[in-house]
Amino acid sequence: MKLRLFLLFLIACLLFAAGVAILNVPYNFYVTALTQGVQSEYLNLNRLPDQYYHGGVLKFQHFIGRGEQRQGLWKDFHFSNFIVPFPIHHPQIVFLPQIKEKEGLPDLGAIFMDTSHIELFSFITDGVYPFKILTDKEKLFAFPIAKKIVYARKMEEIWADLFTKDVLLNVDRSHHLLSFPPKISGLEMPLYDLFLINMRKSYFEKEQLLDIHYYSEKQMGVLEVFDIDERYMSEVIHYFYNGVVYRVKIRTKRWDVMASMARDRFLQTIRFEESSPDSSQKIYTAFKSLSFYTQIRQEGLAYLYASWSHVLDRKEFLREMITFLERGKENYQQLTPLYEYAHGHFGTTFSKLGKHEVLDEKLKRKIAEELEKEILHEQSKQADPSEGDFPSPEAKIKYFLNKAKQEKTNSDEMENRLDR
Repeated sequence: MKLRLFLLFLIACLLFAAGVAILNVPYNFYVTALTQGVQSEYLNLNRLPDQYYHGGVLKFQHFIGRGEQRQGLWKDFHFSNFIVPFPIHHPQIVFLPQIKEKEGLPDLGAIFMDTSHIELFSFITDGVYPFKILTDKEKLFAFPIAKKIVYARKMEEIWADLFTKDVLLNVDRSHHLLSFPPKISGLEMPLYDLFLINMRKSYFEKEQLLDIHYYSEKQMGVLEVFDIDERYMSEVIHYFYNGVVYRVKIRTKRWDVMASMARDRFLQTIRFEESSPDSSQKIYTAFKSLSFYTQIRQEGLAYLYASWSHVLDRKEFLREMITFLERGKENYQQLTPLYEYAHGHFGTTFSKLGKHEVLDEKLKRKIAEELEKEILHEQSKQADPSEGDFPSPEAKIKYFLNKAKQEKTNSDEMENRLDR
């Protein structure tokens, strides 16, 4: 009798242990996939860097009011598909156009610099992509129960969770196989968390990701990514609008108050507004109402550049922008990216200054670049014996200027001989 009772007790214990183990299977799979990675018929997910498992809310060091805007230092423009701020009268910040050629129309942005021509902040558009709920690439998420869990949420909720949810909060690393799993509402949380991690991998794996943040007021994800220059912080904005994501890259000088304020102003100001030729016409009309003195300066550039951003295929607009800016005395730095884009895209700079004047300015810039390279790499380069020692930096610059002009003269003489 006692033996029979013992056997019944043993069988009951085994059944209980088996039941607990079965209950633990989904949870243990979930924990293993998140903490170690898993390769199986149902899910292929490597252990990702730690930053993929955490989300966060975007925080600002400076909350930008309307004070500087009322003073006329900044003005918001409809630029490409966004409303963004430009420093039109700021005493400490100037901006240059930033144009990146690619197949089709270029990406546009701007570089904000201080009065010493050091980059403080920059932004540039970086394409668009449709936001899709990825449930068919992995067998686990193709099951009806997984799809039901995922599609019970609105697309906007999934988008926000992609940047905010910390998927390791409910993981008990000390959990034992034969102990009851934590209360995690059945399969819903494990499946949804694994789905989010798989989405982050799919959408963010091309980035050299450092951190994930979200700006809920604008449905905007902000990813901090690796920058080769440790003095700068690079971020990629993912702006969600009507199921489409618009990317903008930004770059901020670290440990600089003015740069940090420019970044915070940009992030707090930016909002989506679809590009249109009508907007171009409105901005251009406002430009024509400015005084001539204003048109040929920084403010005029902001109007023309914003207006052109909506009609990039109109080369006559680019020509007019260059012509106006050439009338200003100190606009060469702003003109350079426009010259380079026009020459590369249309085969001409559209300059009215004349060939030699433009070339002389480019020559000076080239000399400055070469001198900077030489200073940076002086120890690793062999000195040219013919150059000798220079008594002062001014003497060295004069030497290279004369040398470059001589090379240009020789080149011109060769061209004349070839023309004959």
